[in-house]
Amino acid sequence: MTVIGIIENNSYKIPMQTVADAIIEVLKKWGIDKIFGCPGTTEMPLLASLKKHSNIEYITTYLDGPAVGMADGYARAKNKVAIANLHAT
Repeated sequence: MTVIGIIENNSYKIPMQTVADAIIEVLKKWGIDKIFGCPGTTEMPLLASLKKHSNIEYITTYLDGPAVGMADGYARAKNKVAIANLHAT
C-alpha cells in the first residue's frame, strides 16, 4: 500500500492512500492485467497511479464503443474479467 499521509488519533496511526491507489490495489488482487478505456481528465489520478504502482496495461481508445468491444472480446478470449474505463460527461 502506498502511504500518502498518516492520521494520528490518540494512540494509533491509520495509513492513508488515494482512491486511485485503492482501485489499482483491488484490480491487481483480481488479476486484472489490462484496462481498455477512453479516458478524460477525471481519470488522470487513475492513470498516474497505474504508471507509478502497477504493471496493468491501459489500452486507450478514441471512443467508448471500441473500448467496450475490446474489453468484451478480451474477456471472452481469455475467459477472465476485463475492465472498460469510460469517461462520462
